Amino acid sequence: MKKFKLSVFITASLLFGIMLACKDEEEAPTPNPPTNTPPGGGTTDPVVVTASDTTFNITENSAIGTLIGNIRAAASTEAPLSYSIASQSISGAVSLDASSGKLTVAKAEAFNFEENKTISGQYIATAEGTSDTAQFTINITDVDEVTTAEVTDSLAENSAVGTVIGLVAVTYEGDQPTYAIQSQKPAGAVSINAKGELMVAVSAHFDFETNATIEGMYAATLGAKTESAAFTIHLVDVDEVSVTAKDISGSIDENSAKNTVLGKVDATVSGGTATYKIKSQSVTGAISINDQGELTIADASKFDYETNKTITGEY
Repeated sequence: MKKFKLSVFITASLLFGIMLACKDEEEAPTPNPPTNTPPGGGTTDPVVVTASDTTFNITENSAIGTLIGNIRAAASTEAPLSYSIASQSISGAVSLDASSGKLTVAKAEAFNFEENKTISGQYIATAEGTSDTAQFTINITDVDEVTTAEVTDSLAENSAVGTVIGLVAVTYEGDQPTYAIQSQKPAGAVSINAKGELMVAVSAHFDFETNATIEGMYAATLGAKTESAAFTIHLVDVDEVSVTAKDISGSIDENSAKNTVLGKVDATVSGGTATYKIKSQSVTGAISINDQGELTIADASKFDYETNKTITGEY
């Protein structure tokens, strides 16, 4: 009885061994996916990286290095993520920090609303050899644009009020800007109209001998943006004539001949050549005046003491 039992045990052991061997030959084991091995042994689940499509908004003309936003990606573990640009619609327009995921302006000229309203591309997020790709879209916002430049003009001294000196140097997009004088020396000399024309405001300030140069600052405003620049006006010296005339008196015998010189007017001329004429006289046609300012008898018959004791007039 004891021998029979031993025989059965041995047979069962042999069959079990055969069955295991056959199964090993029929089914090869499937390799396990990469796992993390935590400290102290054991395994964890594989890392899963999820990158999300992200949309940003930024104003045009933003400077290089301006932060656009942060890429949105996550890993299923605490494994650190790294980032890279896979493609972008405008080459080199943006850069992506490999460790922080910050998206920044790399090419400022690409951020021009009039040329590129949108910049898009793809980025890759990676953690421990596992990656995911997503889309980024940057909407560029239009802003008011106005630029100014220095202007230099010249103008003859003594120009009248309202004389246009010149046009300021302004470029803009959209509506026309508004203009203003911010400062000037001498004060109040120049004004600016709605067209951006600089004009004479106070004629007395436009005197070469007093102010050879008039300088100031003007401003152009479009929406919320204001730009300023300098203006310089060089005054041109001109010949200035001044005339001073004095009253004169004299005497002459009656019946003096025609063309007899009675005397010369008392006049001083500066900056030019004087011309003379008789404006009025008490005895019409009695006296004439020549180019040298000499008063002469024009009608000898008028020089009769019994008729005209005195002859007066203006020159």
